[in-house]
Amino acid sequence: MSTHGLSETDGTEPHPSPTLLDVVTDLRRDLAALRLGADDGADAGPDRADARALRDRLARQLDERVLPRLRALALPAVVVVAGSTGAGKSTLVNSLVGADVSPASVLRPTTREPVVVHHPEDGPLLAAHPVLALARAHEHDAVPRGVALLDAPDLDSFEEANRTLAGRLMDAADLWLFVTTPARYGDALPWAALARAQERGTAVAVVLNRVRDADAPTLRRALLERLRDQELVDAPMFVVPDAGPTTALLAPDAVADLRAWLTTLAGRDQGRTAVLRSLRGSLASLEADVRALIAAAEEQDTGAHDLAGRLREVADAHAATAIDALETGVLAAGRLGAAWHAVLDADPGMLRLTQPRLVLPRRAARARTVALAGVRTRVRDVVAELVDLHRAAAASDAAGEPVVAADAGLRLAESWLDATTVRVAPVESRGARAARAAVGDAGLGTLLAGAAVGVTGMERLLASAAGAHEGAQMVRGVRADLAERVRRAIDDAVVPYVDAAGASAPGDEVAALHLRAGELRRLV
Repeated sequence: MSTHGLSETDGTEPHPSPTLLDVVTDLRRDLAALRLGADDGADAGPDRADARALRDRLARQLDERVLPRLRALALPAVVVVAGSTGAGKSTLVNSLVGADVSPASVLRPTTREPVVVHHPEDGPLLAAHPVLALARAHEHDAVPRGVALLDAPDLDSFEEANRTLAGRLMDAADLWLFVTTPARYGDALPWAALARAQERGTAVAVVLNRVRDADAPTLRRALLERLRDQELVDAPMFVVPDAGPTTALLAPDAVADLRAWLTTLAGRDQGRTAVLRSLRGSLASLEADVRALIAAAEEQDTGAHDLAGRLREVADAHAATAIDALETGVLAAGRLGAAWHAVLDADPGMLRLTQPRLVLPRRAARARTVALAGVRTRVRDVVAELVDLHRAAAASDAAGEPVVAADAGLRLAESWLDATTVRVAPVESRGARAARAAVGDAGLGTLLAGAAVGVTGMERLLASAAGAHEGAQMVRGVRADLAERVRRAIDDAVVPYVDAAGASAPGDEVAALHLRAGELRRLV
């Protein structure tokens, strides 16, 4: 290991280099900053959920084991006693201590509240250790100084909370004392747990509990063979004789070898060596886990940008459909067209607005103004309905479920109609002056708006008022203006989903993790 990492070569107290501690501290900060979608899990599939689980597990591992150990290698070695249901873990812990410090029972699950047992003089050292937030502390003189025994819940408990807690305690421990029985040692669970320990470089010892004397040689050979297959041949193995279905303390000689091993482990040199070996393994596996997290985050980053692109395509498709309806006259085929024809039926003189000598009685002029205002309202309504329809459809497609987008169509239509009135104000042809005298700028604006959405006859009437060329230019201009407004309005309905996709993209945080992984490789 690099001299910038963990040092124990000078005969003094092993100590972590400030550089390594700084790198791991920075890594913890970067894990907290890493965005992997909403933490409630409602936004993602299994890949993102797995990435979040890996990030959270790494953070816990740093908080509960690696950082405390890097800050103080003199902490007692935390030995977790783990295993399957009914393996006799609590009875074994009690027997090693010589007192009932952890409740043992034939009922399952037994260990509901984890217990950590340590020598009284180790209490101040352990006071700030995160494991004390997860387990009830118990002091006893029989525990060798330099070791803390942690009785964990069953790995295969039917209660999920117990299984989760057992996993956390194993992650927080320096060494694993794995307890199994002749009936359970062939199960997949023990070997999966041991493989996990090996991957992380955690030191392991194995206890084969409740072994009948006649079966001991055969079982010992079989278990050693399995350990050799798993490349764990160096793991200490202890055989504890069968005492029957009891929760009483085992005879002292039944656990004498195991107690002697713990006493040796508690020694300064032996304990520090085991802790350092385990810590090195954890740090080495940490880089691999960080790189796995980087790969998941980069995949999410790519997926987030792809999703944002698809959402924009959704908005573009709905905008194109809406604009096509504007440009092909679809809007004018229904109520709007009927309203215009009703005006013409009631006032045929509307088609002669550009005749300068035509003077209407005041009442007829008022009626014409009211009629055109009604047409303007119809134009406003069909444009507003079109916008709101496609905004809601685009938002629903983006969300993957029905969504009612905030109404924006009415404001858009009113603003656009006001702009058409302003557009006709500068027109000063003779026909325009005559039409303005007959219906005012608002009336001319209504004609321009109606022509822009394809109302039959309005474009011709506008051409006669403003001239064919200028009238056509005006229609194209206000139609393009409306199309752009519609496009922006529909795009705005999808923006929250595009922003959410972008917000879930890890981005710069991935670069920071790349840096930490490289630093770990250099230092560990």
